[in-house]
Amino acid sequence: MHSLDSAAEWFLRLNGFLTMLNFVVHPVEQTEGTVQRTDADVLGVRFPYRQEVVGGDPLIDHPAFQGLPRAVFVIAEVKAGRCRLNGPWTRPEDENVGNVLRSLGCVAPESLKVVSDSLYQNGRFESTELEARLVCFGVCLSTDLPTGAPQFIWDEVFGFVYDRHQTFWRVKRQNQQWPPIGRFLWDSCRNQQRDVYVREMRKAFGVAGEH
Repeated sequence: MHSLDSAAEWFLRLNGFLTMLNFVVHPVEQTEGTVQRTDADVLGVRFPYRQEVVGGDPLIDHPAFQGLPRAVFVIAEVKAGRCRLNGPWTRPEDENVGNVLRSLGCVAPESLKVVSDSLYQNGRFESTELEARLVCFGVCLSTDLPTGAPQFIWDEVFGFVYDRHQTFWRVKRQNQQWPPIGRFLWDSCRNQQRDVYVREMRKAFGVAGEH
C-alpha cells in the first residue's frame, strides 16, 4: 500500500517542488544518545522562476503556489485525520526546525533563530529571498494551527492530481520512469470521474472516515 506521505510528496512535486521524504532529525548532542529526535514527513523547495510547459501548454500550479516571487521551503506534516502539527514542530525549546534548516543549508547561520522563531509562532517566514512554511495535509481543516501554516485537505489534493493528469493525459502517457506512487495515482484516474477518483483515493489511503 502506498503511504500518505508519498501522496503529499507527489502533490508537491506536481507543483514544482524538489522533495525529500521522511527526513530524520538525528540527536545533536552526545548526551542525547542514539535515538532520533523526530522525522519530517516531507521536505520541499520550490524556486521562484518555476514554469513547466508540456505539449505547448503551461502547467497551472495550485493557487497556493502561483506567483511566488521567492524560493519556498516547506516542512510538511501528513495526517490521515484532521490537520495538525506534532509537538517536535511546535516546541521552540526542541530546536528541531532550526536543525532541519541548518541541515538543508537554506538559511544563513546568523538567521536561523529568526526564521525558526517565526515558523514556531506563525507557521511562516518571509524575506526578500526566501519563504519558509510549516504545511499540513489532512482530511479536514484545523483551527489550532498557526495562522501562517497552509493546510491542504485530501479531497483538494487528489482533485488537483486528477485535474493535472486528465488535462495532460495524452502528452504524459509515457511515464514508465515515474515512481510507483505516481504511476498508481495516474493509472487510477483512467476512465474515471473526478468525484469517484477522489473518493477511491481517500479509501485507498485510509482517509475515508472524516469530512
